[in-house]
Amino acid sequence: TRFLNRGAFEQRFENLVTEDYGTNPQHVLAYLDVDQFRIVNETGGNTAGDVLLRQIGSIIKKHVRKSDILSRLGGDEFGLIMPFFDIDKAMQVMQRILIGIQQAGFEWEDKQYQVTASIGAMAFGQMNDEYPDFYSKVTTACALAKKNGGNQYHYIGENDEGVMAQQVSRDWVAGIMKGFTEDRFCLYVQPIISMDESDRSAHYEVLIRYRKPDGTIVSPADFLPSAERYNLIEKIDTWVVKTIIQWLEDHRDQEIMFSVNLSGRSLGSQTFHKFLYESLQQSDIKKSALCFEITETSVVENVEKSVEFINSIKRLGAKFSLDDFGTGLSSFSYLKRFPVDFLKIDGEFVRDIIENDTSFVFVRSMAEVGHSLDMKVIAEFVESDTMFDRLREANIDYIQGYYVGKPAPIESLELKTAVVKKTKSRPKPKPKTKTKAKKKAKQ
Repeated sequence: TRFLNRGAFEQRFENLVTEDYGTNPQHVLAYLDVDQFRIVNETGGNTAGDVLLRQIGSIIKKHVRKSDILSRLGGDEFGLIMPFFDIDKAMQVMQRILIGIQQAGFEWEDKQYQVTASIGAMAFGQMNDEYPDFYSKVTTACALAKKNGGNQYHYIGENDEGVMAQQVSRDWVAGIMKGFTEDRFCLYVQPIISMDESDRSAHYEVLIRYRKPDGTIVSPADFLPSAERYNLIEKIDTWVVKTIIQWLEDHRDQEIMFSVNLSGRSLGSQTFHKFLYESLQQSDIKKSALCFEITETSVVENVEKSVEFINSIKRLGAKFSLDDFGTGLSSFSYLKRFPVDFLKIDGEFVRDIIENDTSFVFVRSMAEVGHSLDMKVIAEFVESDTMFDRLREANIDYIQGYYVGKPAPIESLELKTAVVKKTKSRPKPKPKTKTKAKKKAKQ
């Protein structure tokens, strides 16, 4: 290809950064990725892909100076260094390269391909930062250009919020991997209690947290989106399942049920199905001590496979809960096909149950549908006596939220204490006369 290899390219970058030119000259680093390369490679074969890359390399060379430094970094990726060049002029060059690639198109064995590219770029001068830092930033900028539709460039300016957010997401990938190797993940639990005073069973939702080296506990909202984006969520689900099964094996005397969240990716993964089935089959714990929470939207993506998976795990004795119910457009029509044991109503409806009579009617209707299918119904985000009263009116079976108890480390869980606290904290039902008066006043 007559391009510099990656090592030589990095060395030329380091030379520009460290060499003293007497002034502080500006250079430009750019990263180009072919948008449709995978399609060409899969339909036309490796030879077609190689021909396309040579064509794109020629187009780039046509629009840059002889002094510019070009490299094939691997796959369909090109690196470009423009020494002693103004960023505004560089952006004009990049625009011409993109137009040239699009106009050229690509033909292979009588097939026409529309080909475009995405570019990430930034200016640099004499400084102490190293090549990997710059490379990470321009690849992130390129990913943003591609995410926005491709066939464009994204220049990193100062305080580029989009790139910074993407960079934080990428940084979490390393953090997540350290979570496994350095034992940084930990489990918290939050109680779920029955509205029935006679039901003293212990039921907890399992929640994952990340512990930083300084002891700070990080919410899953900070790292799970990165796990989803970079295909690490199944690995996290696997860790949670292994950990909770081990906990149950170590506490065989405890009558308890744990609800464990499963991601949509795990729900659709044959590898995860096999892992979960074999893990439960090989363990001698009571399978009914585990309830797996899946979201309505993830099940709807592939109903047949999801139902098959649920049934196979239920045959071992475990239970299932459908989380965030009410968010899908086809909730009621699909629900009768889902062989789940619990129905957890989406918290947005529960939060609004006091001020909005429509939300109350909706929650009560969902409870009626769930009961007609022999499902127990759970309301989450319960935060007050008033919400408790309204949910009792709606015939909800179980409640969860700060009103019942905040998430706490699983290490602090002791069944006897939990049951006592649960019984004491469960609010006494209001006299029926008061409830009726209250309902009449609302109407």
